[in-house]
Amino acid sequence: MLIGDLAGFTTFTEANDPSEVAAMLRAYYEVAAPCISRRFGGEVKKFMGDGIFATFNRRGDQPDHAERAVRAAAALQAEVHRDGRRGLRRLSGGRRPGQRRGPSAGGRTGRQGADRR
Repeated sequence: MLIGDLAGFTTFTEANDPSEVAAMLRAYYEVAAPCISRRFGGEVKKFMGDGIFATFNRRGDQPDHAERAVRAAAALQAEVHRDGRRGLRRLSGGRRPGQRRGPSAGGRTGRQGADRR
């Protein structure tokens, strides 16, 4: 799994017009999604504001999935620093990536998830 957010995003949102924030997020998504999926074979599961959640090896066909996730995180960090489109460079700290390796389970949780079979 790869989980990350943009360092300095809250400060950026407080100092900029909502349209500038939206443009910056679009620019980030345009960089992040292809980097994860095309370059490293991951699957972007969700963007939430400046947060990103991606998985690797869902089908069990990536024995190097941990390395792919780490490389994708490093590449995203570099892209944010390199890309000058619509505010990405103006973020104070780039990306804050995290990577988790090991078994995981997915699906619905909570009462609604337990009721649906």
